[in-house]
Amino acid sequence: MALGGRHIVLLLMLSLCGLLACSPTVRYQVLSALFDGVPPPARKQQLTVGVDTLNQTDSARLVAVMAVHTPRYQYHEPYVKKECNKCHSEQHMGRMVADEPQMCYNCHENRTYHYKHGPAGAGYCSACHEPHRSGYNNLLLGDGNNLCYSCHEQSAIAQDKLHRNQNPRTKCVDCHNAHSSDNYGVLQAGACYSCHDKKISQNKFMHGPVAGNYCATCHQRHDSPARHLLMADGNNLCLGCHQDTRAYSTPEHNEGQKICTDCHNPHGSDKEFMLD
Repeated sequence: MALGGRHIVLLLMLSLCGLLACSPTVRYQVLSALFDGVPPPARKQQLTVGVDTLNQTDSARLVAVMAVHTPRYQYHEPYVKKECNKCHSEQHMGRMVADEPQMCYNCHENRTYHYKHGPAGAGYCSACHEPHRSGYNNLLLGDGNNLCYSCHEQSAIAQDKLHRNQNPRTKCVDCHNAHSSDNYGVLQAGACYSCHDKKISQNKFMHGPVAGNYCATCHQRHDSPARHLLMADGNNLCLGCHQDTRAYSTPEHNEGQKICTDCHNPHGSDKEFMLD
């Protein structure tokens, strides 16, 4: 009995089903006998899940490991917990739930002061921070001063008086706040005392800027033509805050053009009115 076209097709389909049920080796031997160029069965490979394709099980394991060991990378908490919708829109793939910095402030505290670091002031958090993971502290894009030097010219900074003989181990953030500060030059509160003697701030009577750690009110942070890196020479600096009409209204101050610091200590004193 001759086989019709339908029977031949059915027979081929059954044969293919049989081959699919065979082991990869048997399937290769049968197919290579019928056809040329059949690729040999691939060697079994052990698949590993990368950190950018974490599933729920991997995420839970990573959270447990991070609680005990210091990981090679630091991870953004929503990324580890697979809370992608904290930053990414579920309705529009690839879009953020909000623009920087508002998106970041949905979780992170918005602490801004009078003087702001450029990227922080403009709201470009990602100019310094990675959104998912980083090999550096605080999810930074780079390590220590190298990150700062990606924008700030290192050779120009090294020419400033204050930086010229700086200890190479000193970090920019030892003196400067990376986000914002109430001090000129985005200086850390009390940053000057990392080099200068703090005893000047421990007198009974304190000059206001010293008591508030506002050294930059009177001193230039890097360079100045005036002595002691002052903002101005002599009484011109003092009268920038203290009104000359009041200062010269008392008999003690009305004797010629004396220098304020001849009698008053500009930092503080154990005597009233900061008298020397």
